[in-house]
Amino acid sequence: MLADLEELRKNILKTEEEALRLREKRNQLNKEAKKWLEEKRKIQQLIFKQKEEANIYREKRNQLNNQIKELKIQIENLKKEILERVNIIKKLREEVSRLKKQTKIPKKIVMEEFESLEWKIQTTPLNHSEEKILVEKVKNLEKEIQIYRQIDTRKEKIGEEKRKIEGLKQKINHLRDEISRLAEESNKNHKMIVEILEKIKSLGEKADFFQKKFLELKNVADETHQRLVEVLNQRKEYEKKFLELMEQDKLNKLKKVLEMSEGMVKEAEKKLEKGEKLTFEEFKLLMSRRKIELGS
Repeated sequence: MLADLEELRKNILKTEEEALRLREKRNQLNKEAKKWLEEKRKIQQLIFKQKEEANIYREKRNQLNNQIKELKIQIENLKKEILERVNIIKKLREEVSRLKKQTKIPKKIVMEEFESLEWKIQTTPLNHSEEKILVEKVKNLEKEIQIYRQIDTRKEKIGEEKRKIEGLKQKINHLRDEISRLAEESNKNHKMIVEILEKIKSLGEKADFFQKKFLELKNVADETHQRLVEVLNQRKEYEKKFLELMEQDKLNKLKKVLEMSEGMVKEAEKKLEKGEKLTFEEFKLLMSRRKIELGS
């Protein structure tokens, strides 16, 4: 019995020492794991800030790209307008060519003859026949002049259209310059986004490494905790057995005491029956037994 109790006592002390060691190890592992987790969270905060910054540059770049798209649409519309005006010029030139075919005398000669005839009619006395001939010539010249006026009108329109086309081309060049400026600015923002994404990638790799270290330590800490639970349960079993043996030892001792008491009571009763003198202890033991019997 005593050997078993001593063995259990040693086992209890041993498991207590083991539990203390495991608890310290687990706590240290959790502490180290927490540090890695905190480092990972710091990195995640940096990543969040970098993403916010990247979003700002991305928004700027997208706004610039949208402006470029709008300007390109304007250029396309201006090109369409230029094409329309080129077609107008083409039609006007065709009309000029058609009208020129209707003329028989060069414009300069027509104008000189017209002015000469008008002057002659106004300053020279003419008979009816001569006047009639001159008037007929003037009418023919007026027809020629009218054609040349139509030609001049169309040439003026051609000039106006050319000036408008030139103005449209200048607008296109201005828009292209603006597109180049915006594209350069957009490219700068895009480069910043690429740089930030590289930083985020690098930070992400660090965060993954910290997460890996955290999980490694956490797993070991969990395993240590599980071992600690097993040791504590084992200690409880030892303590339970120890208490059971202690209780059994007490019962055995009590049983021996009771057996000894029972023998002494019988001896005292015999002495009492014989009329022999009892010792104080025998008397006290006998009186105690009788009280128990009376009480029961």
